[in-house]
Amino acid sequence: MSKRTFDPLQLPNRWLNCPRKSNTLIAEKFVAFKVPLKTMFNPNVPIECRFTVQMLLDSVKKNFHKKIGMIIDLTNTTRFYDAETEVKSQGIKYVKIQCRGHGETPNRDQTDLFLKVVDQFMNFSVDMAINLFAEARPPGIYKQDYINELFNRYDPGGDIPVAPATPTWDLEGEEEERKPVVKSNSKTSSLSDDEDDFGIFENNQPAKKFRPQNQKRPRREESNVNPVFAVPDLPGVEPCSDLDEISRVRLETQGICNWNGAGFPGAQPVSMDQKNICLLYQKKYRVSWKADGTRYLMYINGRGRIYMLDRDNSVFCVHNLSFPDRQDLDRHLTSTLIDGEFVMDQDPSSNRKIPRFLIYDVVKFENEMMGQQNFDLRMQCIDRELIQPRYKALSSGKINREMEPFSVRKKDFFPLMETKKLISPEFAKKLAHGIDGLIYQPVDDPYKCGRCDSILKWKPPSMNSVDFRLDIVEFQEIGGLPEKIGYLYVNGFDKPFSNMKVTKAMRDLNGKIIECRWWENRWDFMRERTDKSYPNHYNTAMAVCESIKNPITEERLMEIVYDVERRRHMQPPPPHFHGQPYPQAPQGAYHH
Repeated sequence: MSKRTFDPLQLPNRWLNCPRKSNTLIAEKFVAFKVPLKTMFNPNVPIECRFTVQMLLDSVKKNFHKKIGMIIDLTNTTRFYDAETEVKSQGIKYVKIQCRGHGETPNRDQTDLFLKVVDQFMNFSVDMAINLFAEARPPGIYKQDYINELFNRYDPGGDIPVAPATPTWDLEGEEEERKPVVKSNSKTSSLSDDEDDFGIFENNQPAKKFRPQNQKRPRREESNVNPVFAVPDLPGVEPCSDLDEISRVRLETQGICNWNGAGFPGAQPVSMDQKNICLLYQKKYRVSWKADGTRYLMYINGRGRIYMLDRDNSVFCVHNLSFPDRQDLDRHLTSTLIDGEFVMDQDPSSNRKIPRFLIYDVVKFENEMMGQQNFDLRMQCIDRELIQPRYKALSSGKINREMEPFSVRKKDFFPLMETKKLISPEFAKKLAHGIDGLIYQPVDDPYKCGRCDSILKWKPPSMNSVDFRLDIVEFQEIGGLPEKIGYLYVNGFDKPFSNMKVTKAMRDLNGKIIECRWWENRWDFMRERTDKSYPNHYNTAMAVCESIKNPITEERLMEIVYDVERRRHMQPPPPHFHGQPYPQAPQGAYHH
């Protein structure tokens, strides 16, 4: 048997074509780089691929105008370069943390040491650190087990993002080509018929859920590295850049909401389905149109301190917008949190686009926790304390409308029987912005943060949609032409949820969040969701699939609405019903 000989000049595995360093600084503090090699390795390295410690130092100084103060070496050996002569001799601090790699994640002692060394940096959440790393050194962490381990240790219970595809330079030396997962047509699939109808697949095996069960979700912050407002470059609205200010606004809004988790604390409606439509019998509801806009919380905390938070919990500063006190128009409101959606209205006479924020709920008004009141009182508060004082200030010249970045209005809600009017073509024509459904708001419930099972959203079956993360993969079958397939991912599911053909409109959206509807037995691209950095959760996606498979049609919705009102007011049933059974009203739900 021949002995294996060790070559001291052997290059690290997959080193040659690995990018030298991150494209940008990470959080203005870190540069990620592959291990540099001392000059003795040069005979085995083409000139264009060489990378030394001195090249690293010179590059950081030239491109980032920074001087490296510390190098943390995570390799398991010392043979690649001489730390004493190449690093420490130049006044650079040096820390060696030996990590084995090769399928083994760093152990807890190693990561704890790293955290201590860079303690000043660790004001960021796991999400933000992963995003910043990916932004500076694409494609970021592409090993799913590393991402899983980070969340298991530092954010147990958090929604774990799906790792990006393995970069081409890391495929060197693979014995067989990595192939994309393809849908199985086997009749023996262990997935349910419902799941298979919507293209959920993984070699006849149900995919695994990420979230550990029964674990309390700790506070963490969702962070979009480059947040974009609903109207990009809208004068007077800009992403907040002060990290202390971002942290303060987030913590204060979460505190107002009594939100113990992290991320966006606003109430989240659920899709109406054949089961929860029974709530229309159990609770008193108001109904409004669902605007085709962008959701925001607005935090008003004094003149010049107005902020908007999107679904990513990104914070935007709003300038030149005023909310005067009803009793003293010279005084500005403070400590007020409102909920609403941003739309672009179109003036029919001039076709001019008008940015507008529609307020539809209030969580706190100054010192009063309005979220604990019923919905009708909350709507009265919006009109009396927020909208009417602005009208008075506008008419008296205390507010210059031309200087404001957008207008502000209250979004109206109506009695349940107005459903038919709201879904009529006539109403849609009168409205200056798009409609994509209805919202049913329970009157007697307080404002509830996070998922709220009693706030129902109804969409026409053709408009039901899911927000996916798109992963475009190109492959070629034997004897065939190259083809691009879009794999669709959701949170809490470590395999593709489904797939779709990549159209021209989708070619530049790899890794982006896209909204898709189920149309003619396939997923159909609708638009990019620039306001979101993460796709829907698995449970949300499956709920939408259920509403697609067993939809609440407009006709069925109106039958239920008429029956609810008939029972409530003992009215005769409407004509032309089609004999479908009504949901059973709970005993004692009505008092005649």
